[in-house]
Amino acid sequence: MPQPDDAPLFTPYTLGELRFRNRVVMASMTRGRARNVELASTELHVEYHRQRAAADLILAEGNWISPRAIRFINAPRLFTERQVEGWRAVTTAVHSESGAIYAQLAHSAAVPHPDFFDGEFGSTDKTIETYDYLVGRLNGLSLSYLHVGKALNDLSGTPIAALQDTIGYYRARFKDTLIPNFGFDRASAHTAIESKRADLVSFAKPFICNPDLVRRFREDLPLADPSPETHYQGGLQGYVNYPAASRGDDPHPEGNTTHQSTTASWSTNQKGIQLWK
Repeated sequence: MPQPDDAPLFTPYTLGELRFRNRVVMASMTRGRARNVELASTELHVEYHRQRAAADLILAEGNWISPRAIRFINAPRLFTERQVEGWRAVTTAVHSESGAIYAQLAHSAAVPHPDFFDGEFGSTDKTIETYDYLVGRLNGLSLSYLHVGKALNDLSGTPIAALQDTIGYYRARFKDTLIPNFGFDRASAHTAIESKRADLVSFAKPFICNPDLVRRFREDLPLADPSPETHYQGGLQGYVNYPAASRGDDPHPEGNTTHQSTTASWSTNQKGIQLWK
């Protein structure tokens, strides 16, 4: 049934100078649509983000900050003037829809180098100690939020078994805004916010095929199903052509209908950090 305005996911939230109408966040997702020589954001990126700006906060996909930082093909970059112009158009579009967007700056660090731990990394007894130290130091910084992913596997018997309830573990250790991710639906997001285990909740896959995810959650409309083959590469198909649910109609129409494009934009004025995504 439709959700009242005081349902946890639809209550306002203040993050620094930003005031959000709801607590739905679009998680950072690399979609591989920068298929141009400049590897810059295009009108496709503008429309994609504009369609989803009802999420009062969008975390943009990872922006590679130098040629040596790159790990993923056709992902937009953010280190040349042309690339900055491309993202400026995206931010302008999101802002025009009263949304906010944060750029996620990315560097693949040692991951591309096969000689790093012989190409492998494993958790040790020092892993949690390291994370605890890191989060403790983050508490001393003026950060917007901490973005934490739920553990998806059984960690019993591993050196990081204490992180099975990753969200609860770091809720007790991080003093500012906490945004969990991975596997949430409307009901579990309501519960996480109502219980104060989370301040905001981010969604990834549901936003791919439901550009109007906030409205679908609010009105208890069924969610559309994505086309996995278009998740990480391609053009407009599976990117900007998922339709919004029509009022009074089945929100799962046969086939994909191209969404009518309009202009949009965004900007950011605070820092964010993400441990896992």
